[in-house]
Amino acid sequence: MPEPTPADFFVNAAAREAGLSNDVWHQAYVLFRREADKEMTFDAYERERTVRVPSKGGAVDVMVRCQPDPREALIFRFTAFPAGPGAQVRQLSRAYRRDGESRPVLGEAALLDVRHSW
Repeated sequence: MPEPTPADFFVNAAAREAGLSNDVWHQAYVLFRREADKEMTFDAYERERTVRVPSKGGAVDVMVRCQPDPREALIFRFTAFPAGPGAQVRQLSRAYRRDGESRPVLGEAALLDVRHSW
């Protein structure tokens, strides 16, 4: 099955209003995969990762996680925040609200059923 393209992402209205194009989500996916593939472990996709992606309105930090379980059909969820200060990307957890993350969520996207044909 071919790799996902920007057209394969489901994007919520808030993300579109914030000016986040499908290319932003696709680039976040590519960066996530690159980092996960470096680990070369069975559970490399189980850990969420935050990547910085350029966009028209300025850089955004995108938390990428695989749900519900990477051993099933791969479903990726993406949550975008304004980029944090400095060049170092702060790694966010799935519990970012409980962890005290104060940046607003700009929008979310999903990439469903990666590598599966229904």
